[in-house]
Amino acid sequence: MSRCASPVSSANFARNLSASERFDWLYTPDELAEWREPIRKLAGETERTWVMFNNCRYDYAPRNAREMAEILGDVVADRGSGAPTGEAAPPDGAPRLPTEGQLDLGV
Repeated sequence: MSRCASPVSSANFARNLSASERFDWLYTPDELAEWREPIRKLAGETERTWVMFNNCRYDYAPRNAREMAEILGDVVADRGSGAPTGEAAPPDGAPRLPTEGQLDLGV
């Protein structure tokens, strides 16, 4: 795992930075790819799996969420509107549910 993704090293990483600096991180494709298999495994064991990013400086969180959706590929629910990730809201306003075996990244 990367220095930010690993539970042990995240604590060490965070100790040396201010609160605003901890959120100023854009994960690289390699760092995101490390999460592919753990997320896919979890998605296979749960009804719905959410992947969230808290690197809220600039557009880092939505950018990394979009990149993660590309990495995860077929387990991410398609958006009916043609948007790159997520799922379309039903026309009748009913709750949104992912297709079986897919993730909802909330983007």
